[in-house]
Amino acid sequence: FEKEFIELSTITAANVQVEINSPSGISTQLLGGWRSEQHKSLIKIWLGDISHNQTRQVYVKLITPPAQKKKQILFNIKVSFLGENGEEYITENKTELLYVGEDELNHTPQSLPLMQRFSEVEMSEKVTEALKLERVGQREKAQSLISMSLMEAAPYISPKLADEYTALSERMQHGLQETDRKTAHQTNYNRKQRRDTHS
Repeated sequence: FEKEFIELSTITAANVQVEINSPSGISTQLLGGWRSEQHKSLIKIWLGDISHNQTRQVYVKLITPPAQKKKQILFNIKVSFLGENGEEYITENKTELLYVGEDELNHTPQSLPLMQRFSEVEMSEKVTEALKLERVGQREKAQSLISMSLMEAAPYISPKLADEYTALSERMQHGLQETDRKTAHQTNYNRKQRRDTHS
């Protein structure tokens, strides 16, 4: 318990909460298995306590309506937390998404590091679903889900990670041992929530 005790004694942000308020007509899907609540256009996310050497990464998939008269979509984001002495801190910001033409979109470079991180989180979500299917005996569905998800994520995830998921899928064919299943669940949980620690 030494590591946990050290983290508890160095917490710099307690009860971290994120609120994302999106315009009507936007569909949001939170990845990562974070505790959350959603009411109409507002999604509230609890990230727990964060010590001074940790980061949290949150990924949200958006389905936006076709561009009509609107040229932009504005999101209001609020982050709140408690400091070491119980004082409350709140920071608010706005994020804007712009509609662009197909030609401009095709010539706009993607952020490869962002796509790699996002694809790893999304792949972990799919593997978690596959593990649940495997546990109830639906092995073929579980393998198929991993295979299809790997094809979609292939341009962005590392060959090492792809090989790891392929091996997991192959083991599912004969059924996983409980220890193997638990290890896979824990590994995916950590990947989904991007719980990084820096020295």
